[in-house]
Amino acid sequence: MTETKPHILVVDDVAFMRNLLGGVLTSLGYPWQGAASSEEAVRLIRAETPRLIILDIMMPEVDGIALCRWIRANEKTRETPVLVCTAQQERRQVEAAIRAGATDILLKPVDKRKLKERLEKHLGPREDPPG
Repeated sequence: MTETKPHILVVDDVAFMRNLLGGVLTSLGYPWQGAASSEEAVRLIRAETPRLIILDIMMPEVDGIALCRWIRANEKTRETPVLVCTAQQERRQVEAAIRAGATDILLKPVDKRKLKERLEKHLGPREDPPG
């Protein structure tokens, strides 16, 4: 049986950031899907559980901290790695993300090498690196 490639969900209200992260994920060989809001992310997660979620903290209406709490409370996603990606370098925001259940923190601007390291840490090394 062939294992499917991990599906990564990128949640950010800024289309440029979703596409930038998505481009890096594609270049690293990871399939991904984007969500522009927490509400859209919940719909996508209910339809297909991602292997990893990259989540922005600062979003309108329902912020990333609240979404992270929902992810941790949901039986399907309780163990799903959540990488909080934020430009917020305030200690309070990072601590709130960790209390909400974030697995790891990525500070913007995201460095491709650091993102790759985090993906391998939480998903394991890629067996089929992009050529």
